Amino acid sequence: MKWRYGMKLSKNLKMLRIFHEITQEELARKIGVSVQTINKWENGKCLPDVFNLLELSEYYHITVEDLTKKDFIIKKEEEDGFKKER
Repeated sequence: MKWRYGMKLSKNLKMLRIFHEITQEELARKIGVSVQTINKWENGKCLPDVFNLLELSEYYHITVEDLTKKDFIIKKEEEDGFKKER
């Protein structure tokens, strides 16, 4: 059960960052961690602690529960935009 949420979280972190059109570097600066940390989270090598989960949820304006349990999917609508589906 724990691993499944970790995999979902990693995927969601990457999807949300892409949807918001920011780089790992920009996100790292915004929440006060290293680029390597963002990379590890997105690749499932480690998980954010509770304080960083709160920072991420505030940055993306979603709940921690949504961040860890929802499936975010990004579909390309046209050449210039993305559509977020849940």
